Amino acid sequence: MTGSNWNKVNLEAAFLNDSNLAYTVFHNCNFINANLPKLSFYHTVFEQYDLLKAYLRSAKSFNNIRFSKSNLKGANFSFCDKLSYGHELTQEQIEATIGDETTILPDHLTMPESWNNKQQ
Repeated sequence: MTGSNWNKVNLEAAFLNDSNLAYTVFHNCNFINANLPKLSFYHTVFEQYDLLKAYLRSAKSFNNIRFSKSNLKGANFSFCDKLSYGHELTQEQIEATIGDETTILPDHLTMPESWNNKQQ
């Protein structure tokens, strides 16, 4: 999938384990309930995408990903130590996600109180 260009693709409930999505462009794609652990998103472009309840645990890299206009409600970013490399991520978006103390956020964001709740 490296270097691909995807527009309006439905990846709902897709399972992509340990895949390389480097330099891939996703525009207006659906990742609802997608299982995307250990993915590499290096220089991947996501625009107007839906990660509702997507499982991104242990994703390897979020370098240069833009999070604007994206639904992250319920997305699981646990063990994502490079989420800090994403762009245009807001506190409101991060409050709607799942994460833990290993998730490293951009400097302008704070860990949501809900991440301390071990009943997730």
